[in-house]
This record gives sequence, structure tokens and C-alpha cells, in this order.
Amino acid sequence: MAQPLFDHAAVLDGLEALAFVLGQRSVPHQTLVVIGGSYLALLGLREATRDVDTITRLNEETRRVIDDVACSKGLEPRWLNDAAIAFTPNGLTSAHCSPVFAHEALTVVLPSPDWVFLMKLYAARAVDYQDLVALWPLCEFSSPADAVERFWLAYPHASDDDFLIDYVAQIAAQTS
Repeated sequence: MAQPLFDHAAVLDGLEALAFVLGQRSVPHQTLVVIGGSYLALLGLREATRDVDTITRLNEETRRVIDDVACSKGLEPRWLNDAAIAFTPNGLTSAHCSPVFAHEALTVVLPSPDWVFLMKLYAARAVDYQDLVALWPLCEFSSPADAVERFWLAYPHASDDDFLIDYVAQIAAQTS
């Protein structure tokens, strides 16, 4: 069976189902930081994505609820996952996030576009290029050089890349 695609409505539907079951089971309140393709789908910058990525570490109780929601809705068990934790940038805090979904059992927040841009730049996958182009107009970087400077602060351990500024300039040029 092919993984269903998550558009804006499907992301919210999955999160609502998760919140409902978390509440039924009296699981302590969860706050999830959503990123990736689901982030872009929620902002209307991308049609759909294959899963919902969070950089919030999921505990075992929440994972069981996610699995139960998957079974009840015909989704893959990892429809909501924390595999993107490795892309969490230094300095990202809840102060950089805004709520997009609130329920007594679950709050979902989104980082500012700058942070997601930096994460996708760090991931450096070919599939992220169009997302970077879509995000650039929403970012508050003053220039490609500013974005690169922020990148090195967020990922000081990243490998040197003499062409990073050119790549970001190319992304910025795509939006002008």
C-alpha cells in the first residue's frame, strides 16, 4: 500500500486524531515542533508530503498513540516521527516558534521560516531545493551572506562549503 500524502487538511486531521487519543488516555500534554514537508504543507507552500516530521523527541507512550492513530486511519506507523532531530539547529528555542494547533492534550508549533530554511540547507538534499526557494521570500535574512552566517552559527560542525554562498544566492535569485 502506498503511503497516503499529507496535504494541509490531512496533516491537521492526523494531529487532531492524535490529540483526541492522547486526551482520552490522559497522556501528559505534548508540544511538538513540526518541520519539513508538513511544515510547508501547513503554510500552503507545498501541496503535500509523505509524513509529519518533528524535532521533538517522542516518548514511548506518544509513539504507541501514534501507532494506534496510524492503524485507525490507515497510515504508515511512522506517519509522525522524530527522525529529523539530527537536523535541529543550535539556538532554536520555543521562542522562535508559533502555535498552529492547540488542544488540551497537544500543542503543535512551527519555527519561523528562517529556521526551517537553515534545516533544509543543512540537509542538502536535491528534493529540498524547491522548498528552499519557496521559503526564501518568507525569511528575514537580509541577504544570502546573512543566511550563510546564520547557517554556520546553527551548524558549526557542518563541513566547510566554499560554494554555500553561491547556492543560497541562486535560491534567492529564483524568487526575484
